[in-house]
Amino acid sequence: MRWPHGIIPYTFDVAFNSYDRDIVIKAMRHWEEHTCLRFVPLGSPQARNLPTDNYIKFIKGRGCWSKVGMFWWTSAQELSLGNECLQSKYAVAIAVHEMGHAIGFFHEHARPDRDNYVTIQWDNIRWGRYRHFVRFGYNMIDTFDIPYDYLSIMHYADNEFSWNRHSLRTIETRDPAYQNIIGQSISLSFLDIKMTNQMYKCAARCPSYVRCTRPNSFVGPTCRCMCPGYHGLGTRECPHESTQIVHGYGGHRHRLDCYQGNGNTYRGSRSWTRSGRACLNWSNTLDRDVSTLSYPRGSAGIGNHNYCRNPYPGSPQPWCYVGDIRIFWEYCDVPRCDY
Repeated sequence: MRWPHGIIPYTFDVAFNSYDRDIVIKAMRHWEEHTCLRFVPLGSPQARNLPTDNYIKFIKGRGCWSKVGMFWWTSAQELSLGNECLQSKYAVAIAVHEMGHAIGFFHEHARPDRDNYVTIQWDNIRWGRYRHFVRFGYNMIDTFDIPYDYLSIMHYADNEFSWNRHSLRTIETRDPAYQNIIGQSISLSFLDIKMTNQMYKCAARCPSYVRCTRPNSFVGPTCRCMCPGYHGLGTRECPHESTQIVHGYGGHRHRLDCYQGNGNTYRGSRSWTRSGRACLNWSNTLDRDVSTLSYPRGSAGIGNHNYCRNPYPGSPQPWCYVGDIRIFWEYCDVPRCDY
């Protein structure tokens, strides 16, 4: 179940000291920064005005764990952050992950479509831990038509619960480029944030004329259009460079990032390809034909950034280099202007 109005009351067990609480509060603020969710102390006016008396109680149990979503049959819902979690250098990320479960997220690698993206190495999983790798059906998990996310903070690392974390993988990605990326402990990914905002219908709180015209963008909690952050983590407000003005509802205008002709004049900030791969920074492609070395002083729009560009007259649209040596480069996910 979802938390009513996206408001989540909470309380701490007496075992939590000020340092422990600070870790949890930082994790809460991370969720609040990117979504319409709000964590409020149990007993606060916001908590008292909710239609249910459910709340999260942070405890120091054995390990780190949480139920998925709000449990309607009990008011106090425990979320465990043991000392080994709180003392980890990734403590905030661990707390963000466990709160993700309480918000309503299963593990990313438990999605119904996961076998198209990862392979579970069952023989490498420690006894008694198989349940953490079970795949659920669509009757259990709603993907909200959001693609599988290798960058999700809800995704396990490739050696989680392995007999030997140094040599045996429990998860192998079908795309090798993502093998060392899964299980990141930096922040919520763009798709984590997008799914949360869809799950809790955050855009419904905004005026009806707010529409996002960029592919993959969505209406954020501040009623502005949000695009993927750098390297697919977090979000950023969609930029307005190289945009087409589109008239929307009620005379309001919206903007669409697009290119004209073959895109040689495109100077927008799109930095991912049609397949969703992140573009390489042009400063890191010195061994290739196009880089800041071969195109100095910003010529053709090439510079110390990873934005899509097209310096070649014969190329039909903006493109960029990618880290996958099998593909090398790809056309970018930038639409053509329709005027």
